[in-house]
Amino acid sequence: MIKSKTMSEEITKPKLDTKLSLEEDPKTVTTKKLLFTDNSIERFRADFIDPKTNKTRYRRYKNFDGNAPKGLRICQYEKSKAKFFILQYWFQSKAYKLTIGEFKLGKFGVKEAQDKFNQLYQDHTNDRGIWIKNPKQTIKDADKKVYEAESIRLKKRSIREIIELIVKENFPSNKFEGNVVASTIKEYSLPMLGYNKRTLLMYFSNDSKGMGKIYYKGSKPYGLPQPQDSEDLFKRFPSGTGIIKTKRLGKYKNRKDEISLYDHDLSKHLIDDLKAEHVRDYINEKYRSYSGKRIIKRMFTYIWNYANNNGYISTPKDGTTPINITTSIKVKAPSKVEYKGARYNHKRFTESELQRLWISITKHIETYPFQALALLLAMVTGLRIITILKIEKDHIKDGLIELDETVTKIKREQKVAITAPVKWILNTIEEVKKKPKYQKYNFVSYLFPSTKMKVELNPEYKAKDGARLKSVRSCWDSVQKETGIVGAPKTFRKSYVSVAKLVLNESFKVMFLSGHTSEATLEVKYNKSEDEQIKDYANEVADKKFNFIKT
Repeated sequence: MIKSKTMSEEITKPKLDTKLSLEEDPKTVTTKKLLFTDNSIERFRADFIDPKTNKTRYRRYKNFDGNAPKGLRICQYEKSKAKFFILQYWFQSKAYKLTIGEFKLGKFGVKEAQDKFNQLYQDHTNDRGIWIKNPKQTIKDADKKVYEAESIRLKKRSIREIIELIVKENFPSNKFEGNVVASTIKEYSLPMLGYNKRTLLMYFSNDSKGMGKIYYKGSKPYGLPQPQDSEDLFKRFPSGTGIIKTKRLGKYKNRKDEISLYDHDLSKHLIDDLKAEHVRDYINEKYRSYSGKRIIKRMFTYIWNYANNNGYISTPKDGTTPINITTSIKVKAPSKVEYKGARYNHKRFTESELQRLWISITKHIETYPFQALALLLAMVTGLRIITILKIEKDHIKDGLIELDETVTKIKREQKVAITAPVKWILNTIEEVKKKPKYQKYNFVSYLFPSTKMKVELNPEYKAKDGARLKSVRSCWDSVQKETGIVGAPKTFRKSYVSVAKLVLNESFKVMFLSGHTSEATLEVKYNKSEDEQIKDYANEVADKKFNFIKT
């Protein structure tokens, strides 16, 4: 064996001899101080054995000779054998260690370490060589800026990517925890990614907490299998594919086929670059109804808020909170409302009409039992049909129907008194479910079960929202035809509020029954006069104040 060389021998060894002999023991090649040269550092091997404890140390520091910058040392790690230049300095009476860089022969050596040290020394010491600024903090601040800039860069997303994220997360609410309701998901999905085979493979439902969720199914007419998830859905139908052409253009012969935002060229742009004029141009680029324009605006509002909440919208340079670009967009209402249902906005049933409707609807219990009873409940409680169809058996308490925030439109609890007519309706529901034809619906938690529930649907869907009645249209159309009374199921709510106000003579009392939170809303939306009411009020004034004309 060749013996280890002495310190003096190693120092005087020619610089060209940079390699150790295979027979040399690396752990024995040590000196008290290391030459500040690349060759010397390359040959250096630390002794990781602690002589006091005879245990292995995971790293060892080595001082350089006097030619090295003050405080600069070399550190080697036991496992990797990697070597690092370490600067040790004092700042405000506290010792610090700063890694200058990893030693790599030919890439980062004494010259690079010297240059980096010189720059740090120049920027952080005074003329007496005292560290007046902490270089470790300086580097930390610089790294933070780089990280923040990189984070912003990485968070840049296109509108198309934002839509994919929204669908993946089941349309999360921008105001509350959880998701928006299924009806809102359905409303946004059409302009967002619809007019496309994608939406043929999707259906929507609320869970037990009233949160909307997207389910996936196959399409037999199109021969499309069920997607596994949203990623699979978009993989099958990327932007620009699967578009369903509009065959019926109605009276607007020049109307172009509608496509979704996801299939539109606008979706290629970064959400951070989206401007109000882009949204305005998109809304008005082709014929769209007033309600269609409003839905599209709400869709953009939702998309922008989602992006902002998740860090995809840059903060203005002045540090202020970003303002949703859609707030400045106004969708002008038409001079004449074209929506068919709008003609019933101001309508209320008279007392005689309510009596005739009650008789007709009760006749339809045999044909449409749950639809008919839901309509009757709307008549005598003033509840919205959409709320009534969400009532579960557990909501019925001692003398009250206690609706939680997942059921009501305003997301607040509401209590409905079980009056004599309400009790009769509830009893009739129980009698209907005793019949052999309807006994199979007793397992459904909802008061008004769906008689069209599909067996092949998702069990989770069937267990909750999919098992309830969704519409009373069939029964209502038949009742209108029989009675000749026109209106909409929502007219029952307006009629109930009007009757309640006449009886109670105080708006705040009516609010307890209707669930309104604003007296102003009650006055504006539910105190609009119909022809018959105008006549009644006018005749009352004439009889009392202008009766002298009769003589």
